[in-house]
Amino acid sequence: MVDKCRSIGSRDWRRITLGEITENQGLRLGGGVAPVLSCTKYRGLVRSDEYFKNRQIYSDDISNYKVVKRNWLAYATNHLTEGSIGIQREYPLACVSPIYTVFSCRNCIDPEYMFLLLKSAHLLAAYLVHEQASVERRGAVRYSDFSKIHVDLPPLPQQNRIAKILSTVDEAIEQTEALITKTQQIKAGLMHDLFTRGVTADGQLRPPLKEAPQLYKESPLGWIPKEWDWDTAGNIASSIVPGRNKPTLDGGPFPWITITDIQNSKVISSEEELSVSAISIRSAGGRTVPAGTVIMSCVGEFGIVAIADCELVINQQLHGFVCSDRVHPGWLMHTLRMQKPFLDRIATQTTIKYLNKAGCESVPVLLPDPDEQAAMVDRLSSVETTIQTEQGVLRKLAATKAGLMHDLLTGAVSISAEMQADSEEVAANV
Repeated sequence: MVDKCRSIGSRDWRRITLGEITENQGLRLGGGVAPVLSCTKYRGLVRSDEYFKNRQIYSDDISNYKVVKRNWLAYATNHLTEGSIGIQREYPLACVSPIYTVFSCRNCIDPEYMFLLLKSAHLLAAYLVHEQASVERRGAVRYSDFSKIHVDLPPLPQQNRIAKILSTVDEAIEQTEALITKTQQIKAGLMHDLFTRGVTADGQLRPPLKEAPQLYKESPLGWIPKEWDWDTAGNIASSIVPGRNKPTLDGGPFPWITITDIQNSKVISSEEELSVSAISIRSAGGRTVPAGTVIMSCVGEFGIVAIADCELVINQQLHGFVCSDRVHPGWLMHTLRMQKPFLDRIATQTTIKYLNKAGCESVPVLLPDPDEQAAMVDRLSSVETTIQTEQGVLRKLAATKAGLMHDLLTGAVSISAEMQADSEEVAANV
């Protein structure tokens, strides 16, 4: 086969179509055996049985499935505009559903560079244009349209360097994601232990029930440490329920908070503020809540909970609890999050699920001694801080990658061999 890209040998970038640097592949598996892959938006090509947790979503007869050799690429023909494209790195030979588009790269382009290029923002926008122009099937980007897309291609050595730099950032992203996942698992295990065993005065977990049954008692909420009590949220905290109407937004010192303003147990800054008049806020349907109020979602998605760090105003999507001295705000916050299944069960279902005042106040709450509550909240806060710190690192890495992809894949910034080591070091230490 004649390599159509052999002419791209100078240091200058060339404008060329994807059809000139790729080749459509339609080889079928036939009677062979190979791993079946699925294409995902965020993880690219993944093994189907692992991604879908051992559920077989593909046909028993895969003889008509398309072969994907190592370093070939495939995309979900009807979902390319969403970024559902991947490169096959793991196996000498795998296969995908016949509804996918499979192609290989010609010798003038690094497959890893091609994958990065095809995931870039400007290519995602180009797919959308060709999806809308397609006459074969609405929403699909067939190879015949895909091949017409123009790209600016640097020489192969520069492709290799760009791919290597961006892969360094990808490795850092994967490591950070793995750390976040592991820490979230640690938090889940810690929450289970704290809500079933609690901690002693010296900060140690109590022995489990099966090892020390004498330390526990039965309750309507199951076996709990003997020192603990329980009650409902409405008996240990005062409710704040906003009205149905949204107040007029005309500037002022009170942030106007909705469900979307709650992230990672905290109220993030709101762009909207309310009038200084608390009376007008209340008459219009909002309610001011003091700092330290536990705020929970009561419409749609339950388990969204935070503690107000300043005086603010909540709308009717939220319910506020001002804690008595019987319950630590942090302990109530974690309890409300843990009680999401209970809230789902008691919610009223119309077009969306919602909880009225009585439903919000009916949540059962375990009540260790306030000092024990505070000790357990401190432990959970430490783990949450680690998660939030790593999530911040992840966001910074993602922003770094997006910037590098734009600069390097469009040629806005050219990188020489001499610059490579410095660039990789910067990417690795974000």
